[in-house]
Amino acid sequence: MDPAKSRRQQERPSRTAQGQPSESKGKRNESGRRPRHNEQPPSNDDESTAAVPPRFFCPVCKRWRPYEIKRARKLLPRSLRTTDEPSDEVECQLCSRTFPLTALDYDPKAAKQEKNEARERFVEGMQRAMAAMVMIDGRLTFHEIEAMRSVVQQVTNQPCDNDRLDAALHKVRGRLDEVVEYLRESKELLSEKRRNKILRAVVYVAVASGTIDDSQVMLARRIGEALELGPRTVRQAIEEGEKNGRS
Repeated sequence: MDPAKSRRQQERPSRTAQGQPSESKGKRNESGRRPRHNEQPPSNDDESTAAVPPRFFCPVCKRWRPYEIKRARKLLPRSLRTTDEPSDEVECQLCSRTFPLTALDYDPKAAKQEKNEARERFVEGMQRAMAAMVMIDGRLTFHEIEAMRSVVQQVTNQPCDNDRLDAALHKVRGRLDEVVEYLRESKELLSEKRRNKILRAVVYVAVASGTIDDSQVMLARRIGEALELGPRTVRQAIEEGEKNGRS
């Protein structure tokens, strides 16, 4: 053997001495590929396995946002302050505004659905109540029909043709008790303002012919009771309606 070649082999450092074990050459990771330079192995704290923070619909951001429950003290006048018990509040993690805990129960889709249902109940209830009013005295006049048409157009912002009026009249013919019951069932979805509008619309069509008879007054009182409007409110609506009808 050549002495010079033997000497060069002894002086050459082995791959193991350089910190690169020969058995790791070509070693693949669990995914079946060779690891890249400085690649860190996956850990249990990966974002994909992290818990999703709770969210609520922020009334200010108008978006679903993460939140935290904060402790806050109620600031009341000293004369009304009984205890210093803290109360919980919801804090939006983006706008930092705080809200009562009831904000966690708000669902925009459900609120929109409830709003649409209340709107439908309002329009349908008003149409039924006016139709019952113009038919209760047995005299269906042109002025009453036109008054009913104008109210429907104003409320719905849509034209009201004769077919729509005929359908409303046919729906309540001989069903006065059902109309009152429908209004009683709808009152929970109607604001006080809308309930007052129904009552005043009923009186408006009643006096369209110039007078309001006893049967119409009784019906107005029943409608007011079904909508949980007091006798004073009903009486004022009738008096104002008669006054406007004479003018």
